Order: sequence, then structure tokens, then C-alpha cells
Amino acid sequence: PNFAIGAVLMMLLSKQVAKYMPDVEIIELHHDKKLDAQAKKIIANRKFLARILKEYVPEFRDVPYEDICDKYIEPKIYVGEAAVERDLTNPSIDKANEAESDTIDGIMNEDTTVTEATVTYDVLFKVKCPGKSGKFIEFYINVEAQADYNPGYPLEIRALYYASRRFASQLRHITKKTNYGSLEKVYSIWLVMGDTVPKKAAGTVSYYHMTKEDLVGDFEQDSDIYDKISTIMIRFDEDSDIKDPYLKSLQTIFKKETSKQEKIEAFEEQGIEIDDQLESGVSDMCNYGSYVANSSRKEGLKEG
Repeated sequence: PNFAIGAVLMMLLSKQVAKYMPDVEIIELHHDKKLDAQAKKIIANRKFLARILKEYVPEFRDVPYEDICDKYIEPKIYVGEAAVERDLTNPSIDKANEAESDTIDGIMNEDTTVTEATVTYDVLFKVKCPGKSGKFIEFYINVEAQADYNPGYPLEIRALYYASRRFASQLRHITKKTNYGSLEKVYSIWLVMGDTVPKKAAGTVSYYHMTKEDLVGDFEQDSDIYDKISTIMIRFDEDSDIKDPYLKSLQTIFKKETSKQEKIEAFEEQGIEIDDQLESGVSDMCNYGSYVANSSRKEGLKEG
């Protein structure tokens, strides 16, 4: 949700106005000239997502990139579109208990209730991968592009909220028969980019997840039981000398001043073949860079 002062005031005022204007609809539109808005077409690409999973999600570390891309990312990737609302009836993923299931096998990019603000997911999809026992495990992946490193609160908390919200929304209602064991793991992965990323943070990747610490005694337990909510923060700026090859390529792809050819070469260095969607996304990024450069030039002329 948007926690800016203006947005919060708008939410409060809307509740008051709704009493007198019940048929008015408020539609939220994002500025299409923001860096994170331009990045969505790229971060929603299956090949790009597969490389992110291969590099940073532990479950995919030993899985071939081609298999992640072709076999394990489910066909539907939700990008800024209306999907399954929490209160709708959906097919169960608890196959053994379909009649009693409280689980929604659907993905929504907007997770809303009557009394809460809207949470919009940039990219949301399901994956499966080979588990330790040889069986496939399934979980949810949310990927966000963020161009403002310091929106007034730590982004790590927002990432945790997004992942927790997706985790909790798998249950439609709670009863004595609720099968909590059917809840699937959720990752929220954030690409934090641009001029606002501080130098000390640029070129870093952090993995936040749940761990167990025995306070009395020693109890062996599979981490799959409790490590269900994880977030990954990928941070890069415009001009730091980043040593890690993959992070360096991300910096090149999303940097405002790099050319289309440089961005395409950065994809190729990752082993990603350019398709129409990626090429369109790269063109959008280049157009955005030109827009920013022209805007800065005009501001400079005004001041001069």
C-alpha cells in the first residue's frame, strides 16, 4: 500500500465522501515515467525471472536454468492485472480434502478487504521445484521493482508484509478442520535500484528467512516445516563499481544512461536470449532514460 501522507489523507477523505457519493469509483494510476514502472515489463519476463531464481533462491541453486525457465515456473505470470479475489471460490490445492479445504489455489495481484488499503503486487506467480525427498514442492514468488530506497520506512518491513499477506491469503476461512499444513512457502524478492540507493547498500543482496534456535535441549527438525516466509533484497545504484557479475549486469540493464545494445549484451552475459518482450522492455528503459535526460536538460536551461 501507499503510506505517503497524501495517500493516507486520500484514504481517510474517501471514507467520508463515500457516505454522500456511493457510486463514485477511485482508480489508482501509477506514473508511467517512473523507473520502477518502466522496469515491470522486464521483471515479468520468464527468462529474467528464471535467472533471478537460479541466482538467489536457495531451492533453485542446483537446478539448471533451462529447467527453471521451461518446467518449473507456472505458465501464468500475473503482472498488474486483476486476479483472484480472496473471497471468491477457487479450486483447492488440498487435493486430499477438497470438500473441507480452506485453501485458495489462486493468485491475486491485488489483495484487498473492505476495510484495508489495496496491496498491489508488481509480479506474482507460482513455481515448483524438486524437494529433498524427491517430490516436487510448490511455492509463491512475488517480485517487486523499487526505485525509492527510503520511502519513509525500511523496505525490508514492506517486503515482509507483502510476503506475509500472500502467505495468509492462502486460507479463505479458519475452522477447527483447517489444514495449516497446506500453506505453501512465499518469497518476496525486491530489486531496489536507482539514485536513492546509498553507496553502502549498493551491490549487496540480503536473504531474510525464518530459522530455529533451540532454547532448551537439541531438537532436529526439517526447516521446510517452519521456514515459510522469506524475502530477498537486491540493491544496486547507477554508478557504483559493483564486482559481482550478475549484480553488475542488473545495474547495466536498469541504468538510465546505458544504450540499448549495452542492455542487450548484459542479458546475453547472463545466458538470456532476447525475445520480443525483453526487447520491448529494453526499449522502454531506453526511452525512460532519454526522458530523464531531456527533463534534466530542460531544468538546467531554466535555472541557467
